[in-house]
Amino acid sequence: MKVKELIEKLQEFDPELKVLIANEEEEIIGKNKLVQFFDIHNISPFNAETHRNENGEIDFKFTGMATKTSQEFISIDVTSQF
Repeated sequence: MKVKELIEKLQEFDPELKVLIANEEEEIIGKNKLVQFFDIHNISPFNAETHRNENGEIDFKFTGMATKTSQEFISIDVTSQF
């Protein structure tokens, strides 16, 4: 999702609502939960080079600064304590 798409989606709602991130992936939340909610702690940009590994998953190489082959991303840091 791009920043403009996220902004468009969020503009559909009351701006005073609390935003939580939900995750249902067993690898992240464990076997005993159906869903885990996370609170947004921070939002910040970072630069990384990306490629697909042998499993087809995207790998990130953090560059610390922009390079000829890096892209800029936005990271939403979350916490389970809210």
